[in-house]
Amino acid sequence: DTLNNLIPFVLSKSSWKEIGIEMENNKKNMPLDFGRPSRNI
Repeated sequence: DTLNNLIPFVLSKSSWKEIGIEMENNKKNMPLDFGRPSRNI
């Protein structure tokens, strides 16, 4: 358990870009119960 906490989790710039695109594309599909859509991270 401790060993897992020592390894950093890093996403590449291309992964962050893909996540941002997915978030933008899914804004219209998110139920209003979740509140306002997430901003681009």
